[in-house]
Amino acid sequence: MNEAEINKLHRSIQTLLTQRRLKEAQTQTEALIAQSGDWNLKDRQEQNKTAYQYMLDYLRQGFDDPERESLYERLRTEQKEMADRARILALDKVSPRYFHELRRSYVLLQEPPSLEGRLRILQDINDTMSLYLLPPANGHIPHELRLNFETNARQLFLDVWAQDFWTAEDSKQARLWLEAGAAPLTALCLMISAVGLNQLELFDPAKIQWLLLALDLPDVEARERALVGLTMALLRWGSRVDDYPELAELLQAHDREQGLGKRMNTVLIQLYRSCGTDRIKRKMQEEIIPTVMQHKDLFRRLNLSPEEDEDFNPDWDEALEKTGLNDKLREMNDLQLEGNDVYMSTFEHLKGYPFFQEMPNWFWPFDPQHSAVCEIVEQSDGLGSLLYPFLEAGFVCNSDKYSMILMLNSLPVSQRELMLGQLNQQFADVPVNPERLGRLQNHAAQPEVVSNQYIHDLYRFFKLFRRRTEFTDPFKEPADPYSSPIMRSLVQKPELMQEVAALYFRQEKWPQATEIYQFLSNLEGIDAELFQRLGLCYQKQKDYANAILAYQKADLRKPDSLWTLRHAATCQRLSGNYEKAIELYRRAQQARPNDLSLVYYEGICLLAEQDYEEAQECFFRVDLGEEHSLRAWRGIAWSALMLNKWEQAIDYYNRIPESDRTGDDWLNLGHVYLIAEDLPHAAETYSRAAACFGSHEEFCRAFDRDRVSLIELDADDSALPLIKDLVL
Repeated sequence: MNEAEINKLHRSIQTLLTQRRLKEAQTQTEALIAQSGDWNLKDRQEQNKTAYQYMLDYLRQGFDDPERESLYERLRTEQKEMADRARILALDKVSPRYFHELRRSYVLLQEPPSLEGRLRILQDINDTMSLYLLPPANGHIPHELRLNFETNARQLFLDVWAQDFWTAEDSKQARLWLEAGAAPLTALCLMISAVGLNQLELFDPAKIQWLLLALDLPDVEARERALVGLTMALLRWGSRVDDYPELAELLQAHDREQGLGKRMNTVLIQLYRSCGTDRIKRKMQEEIIPTVMQHKDLFRRLNLSPEEDEDFNPDWDEALEKTGLNDKLREMNDLQLEGNDVYMSTFEHLKGYPFFQEMPNWFWPFDPQHSAVCEIVEQSDGLGSLLYPFLEAGFVCNSDKYSMILMLNSLPVSQRELMLGQLNQQFADVPVNPERLGRLQNHAAQPEVVSNQYIHDLYRFFKLFRRRTEFTDPFKEPADPYSSPIMRSLVQKPELMQEVAALYFRQEKWPQATEIYQFLSNLEGIDAELFQRLGLCYQKQKDYANAILAYQKADLRKPDSLWTLRHAATCQRLSGNYEKAIELYRRAQQARPNDLSLVYYEGICLLAEQDYEEAQECFFRVDLGEEHSLRAWRGIAWSALMLNKWEQAIDYYNRIPESDRTGDDWLNLGHVYLIAEDLPHAAETYSRAAACFGSHEEFCRAFDRDRVSLIELDADDSALPLIKDLVL
């Protein structure tokens, strides 16, 4: 079997087991085990089949077996586990993916150190490094010692990531890592990341339980990594947790006692926000950065030093507004404050350094003592203080911090000094401002900031790692957080769902937002705003019937809301319910009498209802209230045409400057001349219309749309085809 066939067979087995078709699943699992070549699995499979056959025999003979259901569930769960393991072993033989390539390499090596062994090795090296922090070394750690620690930490990461299923002994040794002060923090963070990534490859309840235990670690970096790993694992394998009641109870107990669901919901929002990073990146590259660069001279002029204050020209503020630069800068700031990944477009091109060729380095907590960056940090006077806001403020992820230092290291000395000088100018106040330093540190240590930056690290790995195509990208298509019972029990709570729906709403992901708002709308005590949001979601998807229903419910809870009335009227108008739309527009005008847009759209609906007198009155009101109102003139002119007021129609169409006229304007003016039996002017005007439409076919389609109206105005139906040929 090839990789695709193995995965297809595994999915089939899992589907059969979900459908409780155990005997068929056993037959298919045998084939998968045969492909794996594992004799221990084959023996376990025979035992599973035998036990099930005995159960069926007892059933056939009519024996009452009170343990039948629990035994069946145990056999079914065991069958899932064997299929999982057989799949991994079978893929180890044929898959070119890095995960299986690494596992194959271990077969050729001696038995690697156990988890406890790795812990002891890293503890010993870390203890030795700690001695160099004391006089006379004063922090000058030998390069070889650093490399030894990093090599063992990287190998730990790869060992843990490539493991399949933990035994009871593995779990026991893994718990040693969670004891207070047992593991060096960097190594612990790498191990947590490795376990989390491993759970995107396979389902192991022992590792999920370990991640749950890691949520109680005192260090926020380690704790939040565990939370992100646990959340992503449950998004992928949540439906499997029901097979392990004890694990499900542990998760629910953690939710009851420590609010696991709320913490996970924060991570869910951050994950879904990261799924929109491509949109943010395009906005940065196509809108914000070009605008800033286009006006960089003005921007530089505004960045005055205190002694230059008297040179400031107040007109520059106005210039900023006119260029749109202020808006773009505010937008960028808002995106960053929301937690969006605004630096992806900047740093994605700085991941080609050898440092990023190694998978573990993408998840390495930033450490200025790391061998890849310590040399430049030590050699560049003041670099640490200059880069402090960048490195410590929680604005960029660990991966980007390494990119920044590596980029500086790759520059010629003159360029590096120039850039450091610019940084010094920008952050001159930071080293001498303890209050600001404290605020930066406090911000960076917030759990939601730490988890968000770790998710940015994950995003960069799955999007930029040299072997990224060999991984299933969790950011490609966000999983449904409510698809499994365990996730529903943790995060399907109204206040948490509101937060997720609000994110989808801001990202204009209307179907996803609709699904959540629709669920919430069936609960008690829902306010008008939720129905307004639900209505807008439907409206954006052009489902006007459901949008109208939602707006009606919003109107019941908050009568005469201008926003509700306006949007409900729009949906009625777009649905062709003009009479109801007119009623809503008039109600809205009672709330805002001077809103000419409401008057204008009332006129449009009156046109559709063929109430041309009333429609024209609306357009006259708009014309009186707006200077140079092209839309009012068009409405007045069309109403005049339908009322056989040809001179008035011609007058108002001619008020529209030729530079502003559309093909429809010329077409409608041609209709006026046609009905007025001024054929020379009609032919000339229709020719101008055809030129605007760009082709004779487009002109004919537009002309035919008005055929019914022309016949109502007593145009000669038989002559209409001839008119179209006049413009050829």
